[in-house]
Amino acid sequence: LIWSTKLLFSNVILLQHRYRLAGFLPAILYKGANLLNQKAMTMMKYILPAIAIGLLISCGNAKNSVSTSPEGKGQDSVPACVRKTLDELAKQEPPMLPLEVNEYVYNGKKTYLFTADCCDQYNVLYDENCKKICAPSGGFTGKGDGKCADFDKTAKLVRMVWRKPVK
Repeated sequence: LIWSTKLLFSNVILLQHRYRLAGFLPAILYKGANLLNQKAMTMMKYILPAIAIGLLISCGNAKNSVSTSPEGKGQDSVPACVRKTLDELAKQEPPMLPLEVNEYVYNGKKTYLFTADCCDQYNVLYDENCKKICAPSGGFTGKGDGKCADFDKTAKLVRMVWRKPVK
């Protein structure tokens, strides 16, 4: 929206300049177009900062609204230790919430994989008591920390436990 507005006004200025030099627009039309351009630029001085302030306020309000329920299900479907870990991660500055948490069966035990939200971070695997086991993927190489290299081959996905709310 902002770039399209800027493009529109820059094209108006360019066309005014070309037609004035070529003598196609009478002086009265040029003065009217120039006045219109000045009013539009004055309006942009007020509209653009208002939009920017609105975006900053809306982003600030979403910061503390962490939901531990997956896709409309009740909080009971999120295990207590996972909820506690998510709450701890949400309190960090900046919040380090995972993109999602999935339950797996790995080596015959229930585990939870916290998939990192962004670049070059480990995807950490926790046991059923939320004690860190390893990082089967993520990091700079994408291959994790190497402590559970067989995870991709042997782990069985059970369900998605939690997903980060879309802002």
